[in-house]
Amino acid sequence: MRQQIARAWPRTIVAQITVLIAISLTLSCIMTAIALHFIQPEPLARLGQASALVRATTIVQLAQRSESDAEIDALLAHANRAGIPVEKIDTPKSLENLSDEGRSVLARYFRRLGGPLDIHGIEKIAFRDNALIVVLDKVSLKLRMPANWTPPPGRVPRFMGVPLMFVLIAVTTFSVVLLFYAARWVIAPLSSFAAAAQAFGRSPKSDYALSEDGPREIALVARALNEMRDRIRELVERRTLMLAAIGHDLRTPLTRLRLHAEQVDSAVIRNRMVREITIIDNMLSDTLAYLKDDSHSEPLSSVDLPSLLQTICTAYIDSGFNVSYQGIDRAIYVCRAASLKRAITNFIENGTKYSSEVVVGLKYLESDVCIEIADNGPGISPDIKEKVFKPFFKGDPSRSGLNRTGFGLGLSIARDIIQAHGGQIDLCDRKPHGLRVHIKLPSKPRMSP
Repeated sequence: MRQQIARAWPRTIVAQITVLIAISLTLSCIMTAIALHFIQPEPLARLGQASALVRATTIVQLAQRSESDAEIDALLAHANRAGIPVEKIDTPKSLENLSDEGRSVLARYFRRLGGPLDIHGIEKIAFRDNALIVVLDKVSLKLRMPANWTPPPGRVPRFMGVPLMFVLIAVTTFSVVLLFYAARWVIAPLSSFAAAAQAFGRSPKSDYALSEDGPREIALVARALNEMRDRIRELVERRTLMLAAIGHDLRTPLTRLRLHAEQVDSAVIRNRMVREITIIDNMLSDTLAYLKDDSHSEPLSSVDLPSLLQTICTAYIDSGFNVSYQGIDRAIYVCRAASLKRAITNFIENGTKYSSEVVVGLKYLESDVCIEIADNGPGISPDIKEKVFKPFFKGDPSRSGLNRTGFGLGLSIARDIIQAHGGQIDLCDRKPHGLRVHIKLPSKPRMSP
């Protein structure tokens, strides 16, 4: 049954909304008809009673305005010929002690119907033997009412109120259903488009594919975006493989150059050659690491974050650099440990190049983990703080203290790793001089795929 409905259900958004509106309006009409038939079974009869009362009151009003008995007789004659039985009678003694309640009820009823009724000229009003008896100051009239006619109650029933309530309920239900449909079949796929675009922007290796279910237009857009993602990924992979192959091929002659340099007799020339070869080797390593981008493939693991930072600092201390750790002693954190270690190392390495002291700090906030790497170097000018994270960007000339160079990929790799952990990086000035790298990571991992 469900499969048959799915096959018969239209595939376009316009057709689906049209069918939904038609079904909802049909259900609204059915609910209104049920309300009229079962809850108020005699609406036409009540309308007929109100119509008879309107005719009777019209005659009473015309009789009030008549200036002579002849005019009243002519009015009654015309009314009888029109099918409204009315006659003059003597005032019944039984009406002499009648209260004015009936007159007030009649006035309220006609006020509710929208018809004006001048009750000041009416002395008495009553209902006897299926006739409406009205005592005016000039004459008493007896108006025959239709069979089974009853005088109006003290409170006029609003017999259209309940069906109207059902109509409102039906329309409200239709609106809720339509909103649910829009959220489920239109807005939800668009939200998934945004999530997929963000995931693909963080890493072309993301496997976040768009669902091709739903209306035909949404499915076509999803299919086109999935195909575009595959083509872009293929282009990136081809470029990566090409550059990686070039890098690996350069390693072989570079190794031979190192071996030849070790055989040079002059120590000064040998050390210069080895230093230049080491620089080229480091540049190739950074390039291959950037192209490999394995920060998303590493599995998650629980590590003691202070111990990880202290291990990095100790390695630099052993190499003769002034690097220290200031922060909490123990904190378990779920992350990609090797990738995070590499990102922190890149920032510390950058600090040791341009300063004489680097301080690494760690503190926990309510929802974030804050890592700070501060140095006392010359800092970075504000206009290039964002540019330093771009691949192959050379740093600020003011931070060229040591004769070290590279392709400018270290900070770009570090930022990609931090963003893959759901974090963010800010570069701030340190007083009186220096740079503070402020890294904010979520306390609970929000890894990009």
